[in-house]
Formats: sequence, C-alpha cells, structure tokens
Amino acid sequence: MRFSADDARGGTLGFYVQAGPRIGFGHVSRALALAEVCVRRGRGVRFYSEHDLLAARFFAAAAPRFTRLRNQTSLGAAIRRDRVETLVVDIPRRDERLLSAWGEKVGRLVVIDDWDADCTPADVLVNGHVLWRDEIVRKRRQVRLMGLRYALLKPQWARARPRYRLRKNVRQVLVTFGGSDPQDMAGRLVPVLARRFARVRFVSLLGPGYRGTLNRDRSLPGNVKTIRNVVSIVPLVLRADAAVGAVGVTMYELATMGVPAVLVDPTPGHSIFLDAMDKQGLALRAGNENSVPERLDELVRSATLRRRISETGRFRLDGRGVERVAEHLETSSGVAGHA
Repeated sequence: MRFSADDARGGTLGFYVQAGPRIGFGHVSRALALAEVCVRRGRGVRFYSEHDLLAARFFAAAAPRFTRLRNQTSLGAAIRRDRVETLVVDIPRRDERLLSAWGEKVGRLVVIDDWDADCTPADVLVNGHVLWRDEIVRKRRQVRLMGLRYALLKPQWARARPRYRLRKNVRQVLVTFGGSDPQDMAGRLVPVLARRFARVRFVSLLGPGYRGTLNRDRSLPGNVKTIRNVVSIVPLVLRADAAVGAVGVTMYELATMGVPAVLVDPTPGHSIFLDAMDKQGLALRAGNENSVPERLDELVRSATLRRRISETGRFRLDGRGVERVAEHLETSSGVAGHA
C-alpha cells in the first residue's frame, strides 16, 4: 500500500522509530502496519527517524511521508512544525525524559512497549508480546492494550491466513533471522541444515541489514535458495511447510499463519521469549544453534506436532491486533485488554 495524506482527517499521526543493521527492522514493520490501517481510516501519517528507513524495501515501497532527523533530540521541533496530534514511538530503549518532552508537544503519546513494564509518560501503552501477564498492569490512568490480541502485524497477514494450507510432508523450510541477523545465524546454520535434510528445500530470507556470508557462499548445497530484502514475505510463508527463525515480529507472523517453527536466538535476554513461545505451544525452542537440526527433525518427522503448533498459533493470533489498536487511537478512549 502506498501512503497518501492528501485527504487526511483527524490530525496528523506521527511515528518515531529506530531501525538499522544493529537494531533490526521490526520496529519499522510494526509502526508501518499500524500506519497503514490508520491511513485507511482517513488519518494522515508521517514518519520520523535519524536512521535511514528507506533502506528497507517494504518501507520504501509503502512510500509514507518521511522526515530524516539530524538526531533524536530534534524530533520535538519536527512534530511541532508538522502539527502532529498523536505521536507513536517504537524504539528499542526508552528514555522517560525524552518521552515526557515529546508528550508535552502532542495531544496524545502512544508507546509501543517491549519492556513489559509501565511507561509513565504514555497516554496509550501497547504491548502485543507473548510475555505479557495480567499482573504487569498497574493502577494508573493509562489505556493499556496488552497481549497477543494486540500484536501489530501488517493487515496482509489477516488477508493471507485463509490461503495457507499445512501440507502432509515438509518439502520447503523458510529460514529468516530478521532484518539484520548481526550474528550471521543464516550463514552458520543454513548450510548445516541443507546437508542434514537433503530432500528439503531451504529458502533463506536475508533482510536489508544483513552483512553475513550466506549470499557470498558459492559452495552452498543445491537445495538452498537465498532471497534478499523483499517487499513482502507473505508469498514465501504461504509456500513454507516449516520455518527456522529468531525472536522478533516474524515469529508472530509465522504463528498467525499457522507455520510451525523452530526458534533460536543468541541475543541475551531473548531466552524468555523463546521459553514463552515453546511453553504456550506456539513454536519449538532450540536452546542453541547446535540443537536446531534436532528440533527441526522433530517437526519434519511428526505431522501431529506440526498440526498442533499450527492450530495453536492460528487460534492465539488472528492477525487483527493492528485493527484493534487503530480503533482505540480513533476513539481516544479504551480500557486495558489482554489476549
């Protein structure tokens, strides 16, 4: 969807995000998903970042209005100049001082939260993670949209769900480690998996920030295909019988489609996400990259296991979280909710 703010109503909706090879591009993906729905509801949107968001093809293809900032602190002047009525912030690390300053310049501050904690300056707090629990919500005047019911996935996933079919045998596995894969998990794992499962085709999706070795490896087995920086991964997911991935937006996209996945992530602090996905039946956790082949072998061998994971994912994530959040932003009111 290409964005247009020419016929907007209800005031400008600003999005401040951070993204890049080290951070990844999940924050952009979530914000763009929400922006797309808000535009369809008649809102004008504008993105702000000190990072080059146009490096991601999916962002450039959507073509929202984008202002490249000199630095983070220049956001305040930019949103005041553009008369931003609501500011949505999606960043990996929060600074409550800056959030408070930005909140004073707009009518409403919305924070997409990865920290599983109250964010004092926010008027609306959105946390669509599998980790969210009832006891995290404190008593404070703040709209809280929590749990998988509010996972911010692009509308294309809800539209594509009816087209996915879980096949009897695993013939194609999608491998994706996010927009950057700074540890080069793809470079280390894909050749190993391809040799272990010689009858399976492996499609490795490399994001815009990928700087690893896989796409330069001329000795790859013939059952490996690499694809780089696509606009939409939906067609690839529709053809996947299973997947291997890491913590991030994609693990929820796979779950909402019903694609059984093995998740592994070397990043400190991400193990709690892997545990939650595994315990709730949404994916299989691999403790480290050496155990990925064994966990994938479980999926390949057991149609029953794949079906159970697929059904659980489709039940828990219906792909409509972004619509629910957009509705709250439109009405300016709401109550705490959870999956």
